[in-house]
Amino acid sequence: RRIHVYTPPGYASNPKQRYPVLYLLHGSGDTDAEWSSVGRAGWILDNLIAGGKAQPMLIVMPNGHATDARDRDPAARGQNTAKFEAELTGDIIPLVEKTYRVEARRERRALVGLSMGGMQSLNIGLAHLNLFSHIGVFSAGIGGRLGTVQDFENKFQAVLSKPEATNKQLALFWIGCGKTDFLFQSVQELIGTLKKNGVRHVYHESEGGHVWWNWRMYLA
Repeated sequence: RRIHVYTPPGYASNPKQRYPVLYLLHGSGDTDAEWSSVGRAGWILDNLIAGGKAQPMLIVMPNGHATDARDRDPAARGQNTAKFEAELTGDIIPLVEKTYRVEARRERRALVGLSMGGMQSLNIGLAHLNLFSHIGVFSAGIGGRLGTVQDFENKFQAVLSKPEATNKQLALFWIGCGKTDFLFQSVQELIGTLKKNGVRHVYHESEGGHVWWNWRMYLA
């Protein structure tokens, strides 16, 4: 299966340098191509690096549909995150670390996504703090159609019950959502759960809804 990979300016001319890597996940209506095209991820990073606001890094944009995106069977679609988790940890990360000059350690590895990808980042990132030190969740939360707060607390009891250890592992846990996003309430449920359990995070609330101009801003 295909992945898109952004390499920063200077990657080809500095063959001894290794780089941090950001795994960047798309939404349910997209593929691995949208963060590069509509999301302008490469342009955003080029400008941040040029302005001294970001370190040079690789961005890896995989296809998050590990099951058939056209399958409307809820049971089949419900398996997508678990199958993608296995693919990301078992296939994609090893492939990237074999093929590209990236720093193969958790301190230099981030997982970020929007909407469906935000849910994947949340669930996979918290389940694999041994792999990721930075997690970004755009326009995704918990509660309601995304599963109950109790489900989330049960699944991540180890993470939530030991906030001091969790906070030491997470260099940054960043969450963003628009005020008119249809998942806004789900995001508030997530924020409330993290606050209740003492898990450190950064929350950014913007105008607008479930739209690309918000996600591009969140990435920056």
